[in-house]
Amino acid sequence: MIAYAGRRLVRALLTLWVTLTAFFVLLRLNVDIGMLALNQNASPEAVAAFNARWGFDQPVLVQYLDYVRGLLVGDFGFSFRDSRPAVDWVFERLPKTLQLSMTGFALMVTIGVTAGIAAAINRGRALDRTIMSLAVAGYSMPSFVLGLGLMYAFAVFLQVLPSSGSTTWAHLILPAATYGLTGAAGVARYTRSAMLDVIGRPYILAAHATGTPPGEVITRHAAPNAAIPVVTFLGFSAGQLVGHAVIVETVFAWPGLGQALVTAVAFRDLAVVQVMVMVFVAFMVTANFIVDLLYGLLNPKIRMAGHGGKR
Repeated sequence: MIAYAGRRLVRALLTLWVTLTAFFVLLRLNVDIGMLALNQNASPEAVAAFNARWGFDQPVLVQYLDYVRGLLVGDFGFSFRDSRPAVDWVFERLPKTLQLSMTGFALMVTIGVTAGIAAAINRGRALDRTIMSLAVAGYSMPSFVLGLGLMYAFAVFLQVLPSSGSTTWAHLILPAATYGLTGAAGVARYTRSAMLDVIGRPYILAAHATGTPPGEVITRHAAPNAAIPVVTFLGFSAGQLVGHAVIVETVFAWPGLGQALVTAVAFRDLAVVQVMVMVFVAFMVTANFIVDLLYGLLNPKIRMAGHGGKR
């Protein structure tokens, strides 16, 4: 298992490095950073001074090597707007994003897995059709549309919840519900499909034939064997925790990375945008790494494949 985890870790780190390198080059490809960061009316002297100040007058390869050397010593660059370290500007907003995304993810897993199992057990019945109809609608609906609908219903019409801000726990309800309900639709569909694939297999039928209680058959036999495809989807969703929260934060004016990203892009604050991309990619890579480890735990054949099937 240690060798399996080591291989996956090397692959994760390589993916992170390649992605950050590609993004670094694309941001500087045939682009005058000084002209973008200032404005088109800025004088050539002002643009040249800006590029020299921040090192954008150097070849891309030199800029990249300076960037890598900075990363190795914890220097992620500085914001154009106030010369503060870009990492400070980003990570002071990260806790709010994690608060929203983790709460929403917990709702997504709880609602989605429960609804998917219920639909599979009641296949073809009214409950199954109702759950799947809601899942299709939720999966098709953009999160900002659902967010605006919840905001109108509970903040404008009923006036029982705040529509924006993050001062109290009540401010978290609408954005977390938007995040959770949007994701739960996909989880429910994957869970139902995985459960239906499992509950018709011979060992499940044999468990029923031996008189095992239906609840025990589901929890001890069906659910664990249906876990791998569901874990795949959940891992992909977990990787998008921070990125997906950006949209919800913008709708509800939640002071996290969403608003920070919009502001950084508007001001062409390159260092801040690069740190944000690093955070997004790191979350995705980490989530995929954890999924790989879970694969090895759930199915020993996967982790043994690298050893030719031998212990």
